[in-house]
Amino acid sequence: MSEVGGRSVPTIDMQWKPSVLAVGAHTDDIELGCGGTIAKAVRAGCRVEYLIFSIARESIPSGFAPDSMRCEALNAAQELGVSPDHVTVLDFPVRHFPAYRQLILERLCTLRDRNYDIVLCHAPFDMHQDHATVSAECARAFRYVPLLAGYCLPWTTSSFPALEPTMFVKLTAADVEAKVRAVEMFHTQKAKKRLYVTRDFLTSWATVVGVQAGMKYAEAFFPMRIIC
Repeated sequence: MSEVGGRSVPTIDMQWKPSVLAVGAHTDDIELGCGGTIAKAVRAGCRVEYLIFSIARESIPSGFAPDSMRCEALNAAQELGVSPDHVTVLDFPVRHFPAYRQLILERLCTLRDRNYDIVLCHAPFDMHQDHATVSAECARAFRYVPLLAGYCLPWTTSSFPALEPTMFVKLTAADVEAKVRAVEMFHTQKAKKRLYVTRDFLTSWATVVGVQAGMKYAEAFFPMRIIC
């Protein structure tokens, strides 16, 4: 239990140390979608691994090296406490994932024998074609994982699901700060002046979701599969 506004709010902690796989279509998706949760899991002693499908070469701004986002992804993971040895970054062509659906599924299936307790991926209603493909193939590859949950990115959904969330992860101020620092590693995205990579947005987003859950800060997820 935690005390919020003078009342007790039930929360689930990670003291049982589940193994976690975070899957993202692009190099900044994991930090933006569930960076606070990753920071919390690492702080609790959980083993966390990443699988990222694209460094989005075609979208890298002028003046940056072709592999800039790979380096940024490794730096961002370290800010959250995830070892670079636990981060796999692939080079699928950005915005063309539907054409590579089978290869994406096969790559995910190579990880099934690691018996993850939790898999975090894109929510199934995400409008971005790469995000939606990864979500659909995760649902196939990890249908027997105890918890498969989709993180929500408001700029690629037609209605922001965090306003009516069904699963929350409580964050501390330190978790939110770690998420902000991780996102700040993506200089390529800041060069594009993306509004969602700013400290103000990330902190406000965690606050809005926290209010929905009766706590100060939180991240929202869409449960795709629960086996208990």
